[in-house]
Amino acid sequence: MSTKGKWLTIEQKCEVIAQHRREPSTNYTQLSQWTKTRFELSVPPTRQTIRNIIQSAAIIEAKRLCVHVTAKGRDPCVRSRELEDQLTQYINTCREHNVRLTRRLLNTKAREILDRMDNAPTHNLSVGWLTRFMKRHGLNFQKKREALKEASMAAAVPAHTDSTVVVDVVEPHGLETDPERVRVDKLRQKATKRLWELEQEARELRKYLRRLNAASNAHLHR
Repeated sequence: MSTKGKWLTIEQKCEVIAQHRREPSTNYTQLSQWTKTRFELSVPPTRQTIRNIIQSAAIIEAKRLCVHVTAKGRDPCVRSRELEDQLTQYINTCREHNVRLTRRLLNTKAREILDRMDNAPTHNLSVGWLTRFMKRHGLNFQKKREALKEASMAAAVPAHTDSTVVVDVVEPHGLETDPERVRVDKLRQKATKRLWELEQEARELRKYLRRLNAASNAHLHR
């Protein structure tokens, strides 16, 4: 199996550093070939990669001792503890009041929290970030949506009755309620359109507030 482009783990980098210390006269090209053989790589790391590993030896070795980094040296810790805590508190409040949570609702609330924070960190609130946040807090909305969908479908299916009886009784009533149904459908479409417009306006307002906050922070640091 090809290992081209494969990243070295923290442990592997530490072995490269140890090899360099054992044989300090070895140049980067030779050390690159040693790394290829030692870890059975398809291609050797570049000289620049080896140089970066050697020059960052102290940082790499510190990461190996840290329990908060992954095998590749990434830090999975939250970027903003304040955002994490406030969003968690919001989730708990929603649960206490039986408010149904959605990914969109969490993302919107997270943006509101960031907008209110002083010196808020740069954060794009990506789909990946939200997925990791949900995983950290044991949130999964998929099952709830499916259950609601099934319940809605079940409610829409009428009970098994004699079709002749249903036609005789329901048809006149249905004809009488058709105008009302059309009116309700039109109102629903208008409400849906207005909701979309409000969401667009809110998004633009948040962008405007972020620009104002950025300008205010820049003025304070002059």
